[in-house]
Amino acid sequence: MKTFTFYNHKGGTGKTTLLLLLAAYLRYFLGFRVKVMDAQCPEYPTILFRENDLKNAQEDGTYLANYLHKREAQPPFPIEMVGMPVNEYTEDDIRRLAWKVNEEIKRNEYDYLLIDFPGGGWSSKTPIACLAKNHLLGGIYVPFSPEFQESADAYRLACNFQKMGQPYRLLWYRLQDEYLKHKAMELDECERQLAEQGIQCSKIRVRSFNKATKASDVRCFVRNTLCWPDRYVKMVCPELIDLFDEIVQFLETV
Repeated sequence: MKTFTFYNHKGGTGKTTLLLLLAAYLRYFLGFRVKVMDAQCPEYPTILFRENDLKNAQEDGTYLANYLHKREAQPPFPIEMVGMPVNEYTEDDIRRLAWKVNEEIKRNEYDYLLIDFPGGGWSSKTPIACLAKNHLLGGIYVPFSPEFQESADAYRLACNFQKMGQPYRLLWYRLQDEYLKHKAMELDECERQLAEQGIQCSKIRVRSFNKATKASDVRCFVRNTLCWPDRYVKMVCPELIDLFDEIVQFLETV
């Protein structure tokens, strides 16, 4: 079983959105056995999204039927709540999380275990650091934007993961059109400088799709826990498919 997460200690960087999209792609498009662990107590955002999807599906029978992939629908991937109060977790909380992850690995009932970690400051005693030190995470992608503070934070995370021997990659995420069209060379140069220091970056650059999620129904489809939103992904952010294929290959090599 392969374990994976998107992580950035800053909130609002899109790690939960990306994690649920990846889970949907692996489960409903590729047909893998997938489980999600939500460690973001007390919000449990993945649980809230699942409840919202089920509510909408019950209220409107065409809600999912119009957007399901042509392949036979797969049963929903399970989501487990794991209590890790943000910035208030104890060593016992972390040991309990590590034990749960280790038990899932031993049981090997799923192909992929995806973990949604809480944000907060970075230290050697944070949940993700403890799991990384114990080699319980197969891979980590760090989503970040070119904004200076986010870039600096992502760089520090990469250095910490490198010291721990934790497989990772940095991911340009929520890029505006100007970076994809007119400032691509700036990103190229940044990646070159990072590579000189041994910092690894994803080959995929993900655009911002905030404009597409303003419509009342689109955000639900883009971040759906019951099906793979193939139509909307291809319409608003097709590089996500390349990203998820890259992650599958990445986890095969670590």
